[in-house]
Order: sequence, then C-alpha cells, then structure tokens
Amino acid sequence: MTIIDITVSFGSGVPVWPGDPAPELTRLLDLECGDPCTVTRLACSVHTGTHVDAPSHFIRGGATVDALDLNVLIGPAEVVDVGCCREIGPDELSGLNIAAGTRRLLVRTTNSRLWDRPEHCFDPEFVAFTPEGAAWLVGRGIRLVGIDYLSVQRFADTGPETHHILLAAGVVLIEGLDLRAATPGPWTLICLPLRLAGCEGAPARVVLVSDAPDLLCQIPVSPTMSPIHWDLGSAGTGLTLSDPRFKPTLGVPVIDHDSNCAEIRDIIMDFDGVLTDNRVLVSEDGTEAVLCNRADGLGCDMFRRAGIGLFILSTETNPVVAARARKLKVPVVQGCGDKAAWLASWLEGRDPGGVAYVGNDTNDLEAMRLVGWPIAPADAHPAILAIARLVTRAGGGAGVMRELADIVLGV
Repeated sequence: MTIIDITVSFGSGVPVWPGDPAPELTRLLDLECGDPCTVTRLACSVHTGTHVDAPSHFIRGGATVDALDLNVLIGPAEVVDVGCCREIGPDELSGLNIAAGTRRLLVRTTNSRLWDRPEHCFDPEFVAFTPEGAAWLVGRGIRLVGIDYLSVQRFADTGPETHHILLAAGVVLIEGLDLRAATPGPWTLICLPLRLAGCEGAPARVVLVSDAPDLLCQIPVSPTMSPIHWDLGSAGTGLTLSDPRFKPTLGVPVIDHDSNCAEIRDIIMDFDGVLTDNRVLVSEDGTEAVLCNRADGLGCDMFRRAGIGLFILSTETNPVVAARARKLKVPVVQGCGDKAAWLASWLEGRDPGGVAYVGNDTNDLEAMRLVGWPIAPADAHPAILAIARLVTRAGGGAGVMRELADIVLGV
C-alpha cells in the first residue's frame, strides 16, 4: 500500500489569497526557554493552504464544513492531468476520458510546479475552471473536485459563478492540493477537514492511497449520465413575451400550501412545460424558439439570494434551453434520457426531503417520486398532478418560478 501526502506544507510563508491574512504561528510556551512544554498559537483564514470549501462559502443556508458527508470526503478518486492548458473548460475535461462513474476528481495542472517553492508569492495566473467547466462537472455527477492551487475559480473572473455552480450543486471543493507526486489514475482519497462548527471551510489533511483496503467508504456508482451542455457563447433564440395568454391560471388549488416549504434547499425544474408553455415556434430554416415569462427571472434571483440551489434538467439538447439558462444564471443538464437515474445519483449523500422537483409530464414522474417536494404547474399531466405535493396557480410558462418563490420564501 502506497500513501502520498498531497497536503501543502503549512507555514507562515505559504501563499494566501490577496486580502487574506498571512498565517501566524506564535510560540506561547517553549521547552527551549525553560517552559514545562511547548505550545503554539495558530491564526489564519480557514481558506489557507490545503483546505475544503463547503457550500456555505458562497451559498446562503448551504451546508457548513462540519456537516459534510465523510462518505464524500473518503473513497475512490480519479487523478487527471490537463497538461499545459490555461483554463479548464468542457473541451479540456471531455478529452481526459474520465472513467465512467467517477465521483471524486482531482485535477493536476501546471500549478503544481509552483509548489516546488512552497513559500512563493501568490500567482494570479494560476489555472482554474471556467463556469462552463464547472457545469460540465455537475452534469457528470462529480461530488468532489480538487485542484492544485488556492481556488477552483480563475483570479481574473468578475464574479464567483464557478463557485456558485459547484457549491449550489453540493459539490465539495478541495483547494490548494500538492499533486506533484500524484500520477494520473485511480486512487483512494482521504480528506479530513478540521471540524469547525458553523464554518464555511477549513484547512484539511489530504492523502492518496493506492491499493487501499476495501473497507474504506465508497459512494455507489450510478449509471453514466449524459454530459452537461452549457453553450454560454451561443446567441440563443429564447423569447420572453408580454402576452395576455400568459396570466396565472386562477382557481387551481395549491396543494399542501400550509406545509413547511422553508425546508426546501434545492429546486430542480424541467424546462418545457415549466419555464415554457410547452409550445415551440419553428422557423422555415428549422430554428426553434420558445415562449418564456420574465417573472421567472425574478423568481430565480429571489431563490439565489436566499441560498437555494437551482438546476434545469432537460431531456432535449437544444441551444434555446442553454440560452434561457444563461439568462436565468441557472445550471442546466441537457440530453438527460433518464431523469430518475441522474437525480438518484445527484441525491447521494443529500436529504431528499429538502429537494423540490418541478415537472409537468410523465417523463418527470419517477424523478419526482424521489424528492420530498414534487411540484407541478396548474396545467401539468393528470399523473403529475396526482403525486404533486404542491400545485401552482400558474401554468407552464406563466411565471411558475416567480409564484413558487413567494410560496417557498414566505413573501
């Protein structure tokens, strides 16, 4: 059995994120000075050196580091090397031939060379993930991702979108790894962050083990899911129209309206029939467009500010879906032929009681049975209405997410 320590040596000279305090190791008592023992005081940011980011780092109400599942932090992992690329997007990740069923992924880049000098100055040119790369990881069902510098996000990014995409999906982040000695391939990962109560992150000791005993915890491998498709560069043809037909369908009862909707922490939504009225406009050249509702943009913003994770889960692969998801700033999984299988994989280690699924037709049925809050628009299929815990007064494309924001957030 081979054990490799991939933790950066922690000292006063370790590089820190600009604006963070440098770690301080202060000797309070010292045997060499005649004291009865040696005692050292440590003062630092919890994001110093090799550390773990929990969802609460960027997601309001997200899990704190002391609540992270050990079954995610310990188990089979894949180490990959992306070579000399300057950023990690879907193309770079797709070319790595990552093993099917991989749930923990450690990515080695040219950043690793920086650890030849552990006390180097912070390098803002480090390699990290693009938002599209982050969405690709979520779509592949990755539960934990590690990288060999201080952030999964590029220093020059104008906002924390990469962090939001990963942490909103409950992906555990390990930053500041030393992967110089880690050869690409399968390993067993053991990552143990300090159990700091209520904190958004913590320094961690992280090791890789080859030929590890089978008794180590493992996340069951689920069927391979279709990769995520997030074309942030496409022009898109999604439409948002003011139309008298897109008014709430009043008179439809809201089921279980008095239940504790505040327990909802994540919302997964179908696209067609939820964010649209299920119709499609087709031009003579085959270009498709759909009708959406501007109010849903506000609803999604309200959920995001409240720290509630959002995902679009779509059977089709369509640039219209990608364009609307980009506008809403919501991650999207497209080309998902088996929504229930994808969702079962995503739910591993999560409490399904805090997850809502908004669906409208029978291809959502089995997925909706897996969560604590199956939700339907007013005009959903009768089979969906029959299992829904909550039915909105709005029909598909008529502001379902805006109405739902008021209900869940108690506005």
